[in-house]
Amino acid sequence: GDWVQFQVATDRRDSLRRATRISLLHESFVVSGERREQGVVTSVLLGEGYGWVRSAEREPRLLVKLGEVLDRTESEIKVNDEVEFTTVQDNTFSAGGVRGQTQYSAVRLIRLSPGTVQFECITDRNVLGFVTKEASFSWNNRSPSNMSPPQGQDKSQESGVIAYNNVDGAFTKSIIYFIKDCCDPKAIPSLGDKVEFNVCQVKSNKQNVAVEIRKLDLVPASSQQQNQQQQQLQQPQYGAAGGLLKIFV
Repeated sequence: GDWVQFQVATDRRDSLRRATRISLLHESFVVSGERREQGVVTSVLLGEGYGWVRSAEREPRLLVKLGEVLDRTESEIKVNDEVEFTTVQDNTFSAGGVRGQTQYSAVRLIRLSPGTVQFECITDRNVLGFVTKEASFSWNNRSPSNMSPPQGQDKSQESGVIAYNNVDGAFTKSIIYFIKDCCDPKAIPSLGDKVEFNVCQVKSNKQNVAVEIRKLDLVPASSQQQNQQQQQLQQPQYGAAGGLLKIFV
């Protein structure tokens, strides 16, 4: 039931006509009702004839047989290629799987233009909140006396927490954040700081994460009162006899 486009070639020897340069039309997926997903190729084993795809909409990686690539007239599929595909259940023994364990595979792959696949989406913008737990960097097996990263270990990030009100202010919610998502690396928010951020949802697990975090500068109430008093004292004041008095502090 697939819809295809092709060219007709006629053999001059026997006038036999045949279809050439056959390509699948996207309308095929619309008519069939296939649920198409998008992802990125993470591994290709040409000698074995298979690879792996990371889907933007589900957690486990997907096995893909290289024969399932539909646009094979182009160059071989490679790592970091963005693709669209259909996910099917495969109960047979497969590479990297365990016999008897359900394995999902990607079939009917079509390559996409770079920048098409999005693993996250912004669901809310310019949200205000307060940091209730600071995010930080850490290294595994780091001792207090050795604050430098050990050789061969990468610096990882521990998430922080921001508390904020929902749209109607009915209740308080919390959301995690990471230092890498702060807009200004020189103004990392600390505990109790007021921040503005966007809410980003990870498509694969529906988890919300704060991104594009901006620390807001707040002037303490005592400082505001002191500034107001200074401004009042420095303003010209007229005495009872009409003379001009100016008080300096």
